[in-house]
Amino acid sequence: METRNILTEKPSKSHIFVFGSVLYKSDPSDIDILIVYDKTECRPQTAFHDHEKIIRGIEGLFGLPADVTLLTNEEEQAATFAKKVSGIEFESDSFRANPRLQRIVAKGGHFR
Repeated sequence: METRNILTEKPSKSHIFVFGSVLYKSDPSDIDILIVYDKTECRPQTAFHDHEKIIRGIEGLFGLPADVTLLTNEEEQAATFAKKVSGIEFESDSFRANPRLQRIVAKGGHFR
C-alpha cells in the first residue's frame, strides 16, 4: 500500500507522526506512531477505532507492529510530545526526505 493510499483513511484533521527506533535502528521491533486528532472530529472514546485503518496500513507499509500514542490537539499542544520525540509527520517533506524511511517504504516495509 502506498503512503498516499494510507492517508485516505485518515480523519481530515488528524496528524500522524513516526518516531522512535524505526528512525535509527537497523532492525526495530515495532514502529512508534503518534496520532494527534481533533476531538470535534473524533471522540476520545473512539479515537483508536477511528484511526484503525491508517494504523493497519502503516503496519503493512513498514512490516512492523505499531505502538500507538493518541493525543488530542490540546494534549499535544500542552505536552509538545512530537517535538520531544523528534517525530516526523507522515508524508511531510521531512518524511519524504528521510532516506531511511524511503528505503524501508521502497523495500515494501521489510528491514531485512
